[in-house]
Amino acid sequence: MHEALKRIAERPDVADVRIQITQFDDPEWPFSDTVFVFTSSTPEEVLEWFPEDLAPDETWDGFDPSVRYEPYAVPNGTRPIACWWD
Repeated sequence: MHEALKRIAERPDVADVRIQITQFDDPEWPFSDTVFVFTSSTPEEVLEWFPEDLAPDETWDGFDPSVRYEPYAVPNGTRPIACWWD
């Protein structure tokens, strides 16, 4: 997964990749099921950037309004694309 996210982050149309920690039961092993890719591309395009065996179950445009996120200035010309694994 690290290599896949690294390749995505290196794309010229990607400004940033952030992993959302969604569970922190064990301080030595945080858990995530969501990654945000900050890009000008669509959720469908972002999905295609992942190898088939690592592809997220869903992608969508924007932050979930019911979730509180750490403050982050979205880079100009981009939007957050959520990549979620079930």
